[in-house]
Amino acid sequence: MPAGARAPFQQHRSCAAALSHPGAFTGAVRAGRGMFETANGGTLFLDEVGELPLPIQTQLLRVLEEKTIVPLGTFEPRPVDVRVVAATHRDLPRDVAAGRFRADLWYRLSVLPLEVPPFSARIEDAKAIADSVQRDLARAGYPLRLTPADWKAVRAYDWPGNVRQFINVLKRAAYTGSGLSEAMAAERRLSGQTPQGLDERERALRLFCPERAEEVRPEEEIRAAYMRRALAAFDGNRARAAQALGVAENTLRKWVDGKSGA
Repeated sequence: MPAGARAPFQQHRSCAAALSHPGAFTGAVRAGRGMFETANGGTLFLDEVGELPLPIQTQLLRVLEEKTIVPLGTFEPRPVDVRVVAATHRDLPRDVAAGRFRADLWYRLSVLPLEVPPFSARIEDAKAIADSVQRDLARAGYPLRLTPADWKAVRAYDWPGNVRQFINVLKRAAYTGSGLSEAMAAERRLSGQTPQGLDERERALRLFCPERAEEVRPEEEIRAAYMRRALAAFDGNRARAAQALGVAENTLRKWVDGKSGA
């Protein structure tokens, strides 16, 4: 891109400044370069465009239709030649139907719509993403090693926060030295993000034994199996395995040794 700017539209005042229209708010008399003027001749990325208030949607539509702006503090239109790329996490057609987003702006922006699937639907990208993050972490002095058990846990999780959540969990694992499986367990405890409709035994079995999750076996055998897998994931460290599973270390020892009783 020969020129570009990133415009996260969050505040009414900052939106008006980005679009460079006079009189959009009280005291708008100082001349300055808005986002469109800065990106003139290049590309402007409008992040979270679905959060724009309706008055600013009207101004944005006018800029896109007329290809001119009026810098703050002036009354002289200036032509701009900007390629606009917009992104949002919202369902804009639904917002249009609900009156929260202008239909004409939606049709003006959706010339070439691209839908990015959630991270869980393209989990095969995890390896390339992790490799890049690991290189950055290693350069910063925080090497991170991922085990086969870690990758099983990555594939078993639904990642509601998408790639950003995955990267953050990788960084947490490196910064704390806890390992990825433990960092993911902490993430689930903090956010309450666990598969619905599964009891604790089934959740742990899917995490540590996904290839055997559908088997029907006695409860004691299932419990001992995933406890042993948890221990293996943490190189035999019972304290860390117990913490990841959310049980006391003594309980883990009894389950693994088959002395838990009924």
